Order: sequence, then C-alpha cells, then structure tokens
Amino acid sequence: MDADLTRDRALLDAFRRGERAALERVYRAHVDDVVRLFRHGFVAGEARVAGLGDLDRCLELTQDVFLRAFSPAARAGYDGLRPYRPYLLRIARNLLIDRLRAGGREVPLAAVADGPEAEARLFPPEVPEPEADLHRQRLKEATQAFLASQDAELQRFVTLRFVEDRSQYEVLEAMAVTRRRVRTLERRALEGLRAFLAARGLP
Repeated sequence: MDADLTRDRALLDAFRRGERAALERVYRAHVDDVVRLFRHGFVAGEARVAGLGDLDRCLELTQDVFLRAFSPAARAGYDGLRPYRPYLLRIARNLLIDRLRAGGREVPLAAVADGPEAEARLFPPEVPEPEADLHRQRLKEATQAFLASQDAELQRFVTLRFVEDRSQYEVLEAMAVTRRRVRTLERRALEGLRAFLAARGLP
C-alpha cells in the first residue's frame, strides 16, 4: 500500500493531525519492514546486529515502535521532506539496541552511530533481497489466510489492536468486553498465528 508522505500533502496533513485512516495507511505500508528488522536484525556499515527471531517479541516491539512514531510529538517532529521509512526504522533500530543492551547483549558501536553512514539495512548481506521479498510476501499471505479462518470476534480484535494500534483498554471499550477477554483474544491471536505459520514452514 502506497503511503508516500513526502509526495502526498493531504496524507501528510492528516497524519500530523492523527486521523485514524491516515495512521492506518502509514501503518500498513511499513509494518512488514519493522517486523522484519526485529526478526532478522540489520547491518550498519561493518556492524551487524542480530534480530530477535521470536515472533511474539517482534510483534510486541513493533507495536511499541508505532506507539512512539504515532505519538503527537513524533508526528509533529517528522518534517515530511525525508522519506518516512528510514525515519521509522531508525526508531525501530534504536529500540532493538535498547532491548538487546537491557538483556545484557553487546551491541557494536558502529551500529549505534548516527548519521547517513549508519543507515540500517534490514537483511544481512548474505540473504538475497529477492528471497527476502518472497518470504515477506508469503508471510503476509499466510497471515491474511489465518485471519480469514478465524471468527468475527478475533478478526475485529486484531484489526483494533494491531492494525489500528489501539491500547488494550481502548479495545475492551470498543468491543464491550472485559480486560481478561482482551488478554485471551491477544493470546489466541499470537499463538494461533505462530502455529499457523509454523505449519506452513514459515519461521
């Protein structure tokens, strides 16, 4: 889905105002790249930072990235002149570095450096980009197939929680359910998707 904030002035204005349709459009355009960075890591210059691999942790961190990127201050701080993807991935890269350090893992200094020379590439050099694109497409199609196989309640939950990036409290209000039910639905969604992907040979 195209969401070029540098070219579409109406979209940029709506994004800065925090309009839900604009946020969802930007989210859909970039969510795959953020998840991929967390799963596979990145290289910056000669430094390589390993990904997390675990899908649950990647999805959790992905939501944190968009919560930060879609905050009023972050939306106002984006000038609309630079492509949004590097701006967003820089937030993701820094969050990954913080989590790795919090877990006691060493991060190469070159990966922490700022500036154009430190721009992150999502896949290590030995992973062919066409193969990565194919994997991403298969992952997206499998995720859509999983959602299509679920009941209406879970589909609505996933839309509210992950697509529209609402908090658990906002979801329980919108769905008129308890916090316990929201947690159950979130666990069902994450565990079900993981099993669905594994059955199709998608890590």
